[in-house]
Amino acid sequence: MSNETVLLDALLNRSSLADEIGHHLDRLGQSYLLVGPPGSGKLQAMKAMAKAVLCPDRGCGTCGVCRGVEQEIHPDCSIIQRSGAYLSVDEARIAVSLASRSPAVASKRVIILPEAHLFERAAPALLKSIEEATSTTLFLLSAESLPESLAPLISRCVRIDVPPPTSEQIVNFLLGMGFERERADRSDALASGRLDRAWLLAKSDEALSALELWSTTLDRLVKDPVSLAILAGELENTLPRSPKTKRRPHKRTDPGLSNSDGVASRPLGRSEELAIVREERRQRADLLRAGLEQILQRIVFCGAHEGWPAGATRSATEAVLRASSALRRNANEAVLIRALIFELAGLELSPVVPE
Repeated sequence: MSNETVLLDALLNRSSLADEIGHHLDRLGQSYLLVGPPGSGKLQAMKAMAKAVLCPDRGCGTCGVCRGVEQEIHPDCSIIQRSGAYLSVDEARIAVSLASRSPAVASKRVIILPEAHLFERAAPALLKSIEEATSTTLFLLSAESLPESLAPLISRCVRIDVPPPTSEQIVNFLLGMGFERERADRSDALASGRLDRAWLLAKSDEALSALELWSTTLDRLVKDPVSLAILAGELENTLPRSPKTKRRPHKRTDPGLSNSDGVASRPLGRSEELAIVREERRQRADLLRAGLEQILQRIVFCGAHEGWPAGATRSATEAVLRASSALRRNANEAVLIRALIFELAGLELSPVVPE
């Protein structure tokens, strides 16, 4: 195993994936496409590749370069996220513009483009830049599926498959990132096999506590169906506040540009504000989606192992799936939660007692 692969394995804690990525880094091309299901760790793998390319020590994970990539502030590593249902042409043009520039401080510029399966509208704008990428530009794309409409774009990339991580790999990844064992185990237990969700839970006390509350929702409904409004209110309070575009203080490291609180006097620019709002909305929706998954998993378990009536189990499953579908249509989260709780409370969610 090469030193580079050893460092990648330390970053990913997934030896087989580190071996494959290390093989490609030995003969680095211009564009790669990482393919795997949601939450399989594609973004983490792309960041690990970026660290290996930009870091003087080939991805040590501890230097300023690696920390900059991880925190998404390195000047030569850009992550282009979609703001709507699909990557827009304007967002694709940001990547095109970046690809035309020379690296600021490193020997290469890395452009990370997640969710390439949602690039249908923007693919033509990206295609030429990926085809004609210079030796100083590296494109890293990821996708959950490979639509035929994106075949021209896909054909220009080297494919790397990213399988779903095992529970052990998720825990080892979190341990490698410095989290305590108890924290890693709790996050893994609630992550439904998704590395991205486990990472969010490990970082956030609020998110971890929220999902633990969601995991007990069904049992509380069965034991105390009278306190529906209280339970619904508690679940609503687990969601991050609804994001709004507004002026926010911007942290600075240069004391000459900061006031006494270490906060810059200038407000964030419009694009910076919108980026923060998009990320807050994404996290809010994902937390609610994760909560619905916790309820659904409990319904399936109780239907299979605790003798719940088949009809009630089926109706409860359909109610959660409808709520999840409504969430994708940007439904009002508070109304959605209350409607689901009251619908579940109206079902006979308890074991069948033999006569």
